[in-house]
Amino acid sequence: MVARKATSIIKNLCQYVDVCIGVDPTLGVITTPDKMQEDRITKEGFKDIFKQLKELYGFKFIATSLRENHTASENSCAAMVYDGTEFYETKKYDVRIVDRVGTGDAFAAGLIYGLATGMSTKDTAEFAVANSVIKHTIHGDFNQATLSEVMDLMKGENTRVKR
Repeated sequence: MVARKATSIIKNLCQYVDVCIGVDPTLGVITTPDKMQEDRITKEGFKDIFKQLKELYGFKFIATSLRENHTASENSCAAMVYDGTEFYETKKYDVRIVDRVGTGDAFAAGLIYGLATGMSTKDTAEFAVANSVIKHTIHGDFNQATLSEVMDLMKGENTRVKR
């Protein structure tokens, strides 16, 4: 009952959203409220959900981070962004985690920065995941990376973060 009420509230709010950022299982719940997603959603599953969300709510952009947990302190991170026409999957970064607090906020901030500054959707996706990946290497909940650090990682060939 609580899940249905929460889903109803979320659906009512979605009409005011231009950029939807979510993770599994949250995105699946918005599109299929009667069955909670318990397993991780595949990339093809995300594409299907993104298309449904676009059709249901007209979001301009839909994004999610993609994480592979190798160990508690070693992860691979990427992202997927949909602009209503194309799906963009970023390169995958290997990262040794110092602190995960604030990494989702860093992803969202990177996405908003990219969109607000006129980056292409592809570059916006790459910027957002690079910003999040760097935040994984910083203690505390505030991302202290500089714009040039994020741009260097985003544009570099090396996807292993070193700090």
